[in-house]
This record gives sequence, C-alpha cells and structure tokens, in this order.
Amino acid sequence: MRPVLVLLCLFWLGGQPAWSADQPASLFRVTVPGNSAVLAAEQQGIAVVLQRLTGGQIDLQQPDVAKGIEQVGNLVSQVTPGSGGLTIDFAPDGVKQLIATSGVPYWEQPRPALIFWLVDSRLSPVPLVPGDPSTVWPALFAQEGNRWALRSSFPLMDLDDLTLVNADLVNQGLMPSLLKASARYGDGLLVRGNLSQREDGWLLQWHLHAGDGKGEALINGQAQGAPDAVVAQTMAAISHYLAERYGQKLLAATGLDVTAGLMPTGEYQLVVEGVKSVDDLLALQGVVRQLPMVSKSNVASMDGDRVTLSLTLNGDVAALVTALQAQPRLKAIAATNNFHLQWQQP
Repeated sequence: MRPVLVLLCLFWLGGQPAWSADQPASLFRVTVPGNSAVLAAEQQGIAVVLQRLTGGQIDLQQPDVAKGIEQVGNLVSQVTPGSGGLTIDFAPDGVKQLIATSGVPYWEQPRPALIFWLVDSRLSPVPLVPGDPSTVWPALFAQEGNRWALRSSFPLMDLDDLTLVNADLVNQGLMPSLLKASARYGDGLLVRGNLSQREDGWLLQWHLHAGDGKGEALINGQAQGAPDAVVAQTMAAISHYLAERYGQKLLAATGLDVTAGLMPTGEYQLVVEGVKSVDDLLALQGVVRQLPMVSKSNVASMDGDRVTLSLTLNGDVAALVTALQAQPRLKAIAATNNFHLQWQQP
C-alpha cells in the first residue's frame, strides 16, 4: 500500500493532468483525465480532494488516511464517464470524517479568486503578463487553480489597465492603482510578482495582497523551476496560507470507521472483491437481495473483480451486518469494516 501512496504524493506534486473543480458545490468532485482504471482514478481523485480541502496539509501516508485511500470505494458517491475522463463525486460526510481523523484543519470557504499582476521584462512592448495565450502562464495558473478550487485570472492589459498600471508600479507594490485596476475583474486577492528566466529555469518572486481596503500585504514567497513547477509551488503556498487562516478542526466521531458503508443519501455501499464472472455477480446479487432488510441492491461500479453495490435498507443496519456475516460465500477482509468483503468461490 505504501508505494501506492508515495505515487499518489508524487502525482499530486508533479502531475500534469487538468483536474477540474467548479465552485462551490463540487469541492468534492474531480475529473480524472485519460483512461485510468476506476480504482486508480478514485484513489487519485480522493488524494486531490483531501489536499484541496486542507491546503495540502494532510499526510496521505498517515495510517487512518492511508486506509481511507485504500478503501476509497466507500467514499465514492458517483462515477460518471465522459470525454474528458472519469468525473468522481465523493461523499462530503465521509471525506470530512477522514480529514477529522487526520487532525489537520478543514478548509471549505472562502475560496477567493486570485488576480495576477506579473512582470516579465522579456515581454515587449509591455513587460506585464496579459490574460491571453501569448504566454503559458494564464493557462497554467487556471489549470492549477482548478485543482485547488481557486479561480485565477490575468488582466487584459488593454488601455484601461495601462492607464493605471505599469511594471515599476507592480514591482514597488503601489496598491491604490493596482486595486483600482483590479476592480474590473471582480472581488479577490491580488498576486503581484516578478518573473525572470535563468539557465536552470524560471524564478517567480510573488506577494499576496488583500483585494480591498489598502491592499494589505498578506504573505510573500518565491518559486523556481519549469513553468508548471513554478505555478504548482505558488498555488500550493497560497492554498496552505488560506487553509491555515480559515480552516477549522473537525471533531472526529468516536468509534466511527471512516470507510464504513453509510452514504449521505442514506444508502449503504457494499464493496465485494473476487467477483470474477457474470455468474459470480448474479450469485452475489441473489445472496444480497434475499436478505429481508435489503429492499434494493444495484451495481454502483465495477473495477476488475471488485464490485460496489448500492443498498437501500428497510431494516436495521446491525441486522444487515449480522446477515452478511452469516453468508458462507462472503468473508470480511478487515475486522474493522463490515462493508468490504471477499466473495468466496464454492
């Protein structure tokens, strides 16, 4: 399991896929591009959501967190295939409980927009990065902003902007003009910075300011490397700051297994490994549907020999657990999770 988590960490820090996140309802939703296997996509997706909601502070290798990632199917509420990849919705209550167990602050709101004023002396005739495709920066910041659920934008650098802002003003941090020019782009925080290209890559020295009042200086930092690394480092640092400022510790529910089957919809998810054929699937559904406390059993997802069933109950969940334990072809994989079972061949 540990190598998988290490790969997830590396994927988070250096990966290129264009994860998507709309605000605010889909903080728990990601689109994993490409043709990833469902389980791999779910594990990548939950890593993104956990990082997004903690400002990158959560340790993905912490035992309780690692367990939640390993048994991620119990945190998935919906998987929707599309031309851009798999869109995965995670159950908010389960994700929050996993974060609560980790002990790091949970950060949901606010999610301020970021308005970038970046100086690049190589650009001519105006050494300011515009919000168009003439440089890579707007697209890279937009992509990384989606990952963190922080919308980013760059100025048009039209006549209205140029009458108020120039490179010297940005470098000196003269906020009245920057605030006035930024007002047309909506509410948000201002990021001003200076880009320079060196033999070993790019360097961005940046400053984060409040977007109202006098433009209070909040934090500053620097990032270096290839353009995508510069963007990733900058957005990670800003997200970490916002999570520390606005995040709150959640109370972990005593004795609650964060990978248990209860979903916010009131349904239960039962994950069964070892379902190797259609006959196995039909036999499994027959076993589950004959239980008196189960009123409905549908296949929510399939990945190899792993099947996730969505169960609607008309009885006590404790009775369901007892009934499942009594089935000779179902065996618990872990004693702490009664909703992750192994299908036994006759």
